Amino acid sequence: LGLGVSVLPLRNPLEFAERAVLVDLLSGGRLDVGVGRGYSKTEFETYGQALEDRRERFEEALDVVMRAWTEDGFDHDGRFWTMRNVNIYPKPLQVPHPPVYMASAGTPETVASIARRGLPMLHGDEFVTPKKMAHRLDDYRQQMLAAGHSTALADANVSLSWVAQKMYLATTTREARDYVKPFLDWRFQSFAGLLPSMKAPSLEAKLRQRVPALKAVLNSTDTKTAN
Repeated sequence: LGLGVSVLPLRNPLEFAERAVLVDLLSGGRLDVGVGRGYSKTEFETYGQALEDRRERFEEALDVVMRAWTEDGFDHDGRFWTMRNVNIYPKPLQVPHPPVYMASAGTPETVASIARRGLPMLHGDEFVTPKKMAHRLDDYRQQMLAAGHSTALADANVSLSWVAQKMYLATTTREARDYVKPFLDWRFQSFAGLLPSMKAPSLEAKLRQRVPALKAVLNSTDTKTAN
């Protein structure tokens, strides 16, 4: 069972930790916990939170969650939460706690935080090429080593990290593009709706910006005909 992901800045970390323990126990220790800091201004405004605080709020929340799973009777005095004599009982079935994966779209600050904590990564950049992803994973591994983690842990976390990619297989490129374009356009328009200040870019505009290698394909006669 996996979360992909819970936006921790919008959660009470102690309540989140308790709910995760319950699922871990009921599932027989099969819970994987994916967490992220979020990105949607609309979502944060709905919860009455400031989007610009999300990174600090996320780091503090994750600290509380980790301590709640592994410690008893601790106090927490942070910028966003103050807690006294925290005890969660019972503790998670998995020792010391369920596996935790941190979400990332590749920003240097987030990758550095994941590496410092020595956690596997959930990578969700939709337009990253395999070559660029390899460079990011190597940088992530090197940062873990620089943070003092062992080579064994660094190698293990690289192998445990997830890379989310969307794929559609068809007989020809044109057939695949014609079939998936309406769905992707709808998805980008929907996501853009979560960011009122942004104008939703077209699928091709995003591809041109994020994947230079596809410019020739997008400018081809076949593409213009297909569209």
